[in-house]
Amino acid sequence: KGKVTKAREEKQGEINALHEKTFRAWVMAKLGSEGDNITSLFTDFANGILLIKLIQKLSGQDAPKFNKNPKMGVQMTENCSIAIDFAKKVTEVPRLGISGDEIHEGNPKMVLGLVWRLILHFQLFANQEFDAKTATKKTREAKQKLLQWCNETIKPYDVQVTDFSSSWFDGKAFCALVSAFNSGFLDFESVGDSAKDNLENAFTTAKSKMDIPALIDSADILQEDPKLRPNEQCVLTYISQFPIAFLDRADDNEAENEENERKLREVEAERDRMEREKAEMEAKAKKEKEVRKAEEDRLRKEKEQADQNAAAAEAERKRIAKKERKLR
Repeated sequence: KGKVTKAREEKQGEINALHEKTFRAWVMAKLGSEGDNITSLFTDFANGILLIKLIQKLSGQDAPKFNKNPKMGVQMTENCSIAIDFAKKVTEVPRLGISGDEIHEGNPKMVLGLVWRLILHFQLFANQEFDAKTATKKTREAKQKLLQWCNETIKPYDVQVTDFSSSWFDGKAFCALVSAFNSGFLDFESVGDSAKDNLENAFTTAKSKMDIPALIDSADILQEDPKLRPNEQCVLTYISQFPIAFLDRADDNEAENEENERKLREVEAERDRMEREKAEMEAKAKKEKEVRKAEEDRLRKEKEQADQNAAAAEAERKRIAKKERKLR
């Protein structure tokens, strides 16, 4: 019986380690450079500091006052308690069933449970309000909604998923999601039957092209023992990043369209300005031409009149001269 219990504990330890690996990657992605040195959530959350910073980043709210340099266990535990109260406040869940002692001591079930609660609230539920009584129902609804979104997105690729576990493990659905985001990133026609190749291709491309952290990896998914493969929570946490990336792309496209429209308006305004200036210059040139023509006509008429006057004067002179000759 003792050997069975020990074997079960070892197996659970391996499962917890895999679970922690996925959640740690998620936490590190959310913390950015502040999470670079995290090696284990069970130990690195022990003083409460990183946990408080994580909740602050996720919520965008100011963190409550806490000990930034705890030395004693009691100070660390107090920080963990502050973090839990902070989590209750931002998630609007009055009871989490987790104590500061359990986080400080690195209780796997409690640490993972708290991180999962944060994932649910800030990623899966997208900040929707819920309470402990409706959490299970909302989780189920959110899973169904996400599964539906995935199937609608990958439908053109003749791929379908029925859960957040084994139906993803051949890698084709992951590849389809990446290709649906941008077919130039991943050519689905090149996707074969090698689960390892498909998974690595999808995870690598999603990370490099879509900025989606690889929270799970092919080695874990392809474990011979099904119990040591990523469970539903791990897969769900990873997949729930995709709709966010699609929305961000839509926002980027909208912003780009708005910028293009702004530039187009500027070009059209400049074109209108140039056309107005051209019209004004043409009108001015026409007016100047008319003025010149009028002046030329005036000068021509004056010359004609002068010529006529000169001719008349000459004729009068000749007449007078002729008359004088006759008088002589």
